[in-house]
Amino acid sequence: MSTGRVGFQKNGEMQTEIKQKDNMREIIAILLCVLALTGCASSHNSESQQQAQTVRLLELQRQELIKEVNEMTMQRNLVKLKDGNILPGCWPEAVRKLKPVAVYHHMANVVIVLRKDGPSEEGYYVVPGISSWFPFQETDASMPGWSWKPVGDPFSGHSIFAYTRRKLEGA
Repeated sequence: MSTGRVGFQKNGEMQTEIKQKDNMREIIAILLCVLALTGCASSHNSESQQQAQTVRLLELQRQELIKEVNEMTMQRNLVKLKDGNILPGCWPEAVRKLKPVAVYHHMANVVIVLRKDGPSEEGYYVVPGISSWFPFQETDASMPGWSWKPVGDPFSGHSIFAYTRRKLEGA
């Protein structure tokens, strides 16, 4: 009789093990569904979410960009084109890696244009150490058409902002 009892215990353990495996399969199936739904939802980004993608710089990229733009602004022989854009040959490596369509100065700051569509543009707005002006808030009445969002650690003394600009007529 003792062998019957052992067989019953083993059978009970097997049933428990089967139930655990079934539960794990259900959990995995649920997780896969959640991941699939998340992927579908993220593929339908709104315009503001697409702009947020501009903001994503790795911390090391951010630091390199700040350092190299600071060095670029200190160059005395910085060549500008007639339209005010900085000649691509003068762009530091960290800027070139971003594949900008244009780079120019705005006051003492450097604007890295990543996308341009008619009068609208967006990209990064870098505030070098020599600048005495940087965006304090998302929009500024004294700078119509511009908006900024800090990039990186908010306690790092923002030097890079994701920006959008809609050039107004006559500006």
